[in-house]
Amino acid sequence: TARSLIAEERVDTETQQAAYEQIRPWLPRTELRPLLMVSEISRIHREKGIEWSAPQFQIRRISTVEQWREGSLCAGVALTYQAMLLTWAGQFAAAGRLVDTFPDDSAAVVERARLALLQGDNVQALLLVHDASFNSAMRRHHADRLIITACAAWGCGQRQEAFVALREAATLIRRFKLESVLARVPWAPLRELAVAAQDDGVCDLVAAVDAVPEAVRIAKYAPLSRAELLALKAMTDFPRVADAARELFVT
Repeated sequence: TARSLIAEERVDTETQQAAYEQIRPWLPRTELRPLLMVSEISRIHREKGIEWSAPQFQIRRISTVEQWREGSLCAGVALTYQAMLLTWAGQFAAAGRLVDTFPDDSAAVVERARLALLQGDNVQALLLVHDASFNSAMRRHHADRLIITACAAWGCGQRQEAFVALREAATLIRRFKLESVLARVPWAPLRELAVAAQDDGVCDLVAAVDAVPEAVRIAKYAPLSRAELLALKAMTDFPRVADAARELFVT
């Protein structure tokens, strides 16, 4: 189990698959099954993208529901991963509801900030990572937080803060082989930041960012415009689209 999870963090697909196959015969009888499911779904995600991994996670969770004991570490890790999948898929309302069930700890902070970042709210993402206490012993949570901080600060025009956070993240990524965190934030702004940091001699993460498989490169969602929000409200107030259009004075 440990070998499979470590291989997933290090994006070592061959070792991960070999470890998973070794433990497959014991899957029905191990309470670590939610962790192994995360490892297997992450491999599917890396190979095929969010369109495959999100529904596969839900299907497998239903089949193992008896092993998701409330409050257990295994279930907590798996639910955190499910929140990430929902966020990456753009299912923000579902992701928000799930994150609201988390204890008020570092995992919840990271996922709320990630959710704000992908929704295009850089300010909210930055406030979340700044204001919350952060005492997690997990290096991946620290690397996640730093990458989110770097991207959010870059989006807010805080160049120096973005560089500092990216340099610290790069140190953790290289030391502990945590390249997987680079696939957990919007890819285009992260690469733009990485190029700027390389040009300024801050750190060199461009090659690692470019190595993120295209299937898992995350797009940043644009916030809805005022006109789009008004249109959605009108369509909830009026059962017929024609009536909603008349309310808005549009065709």
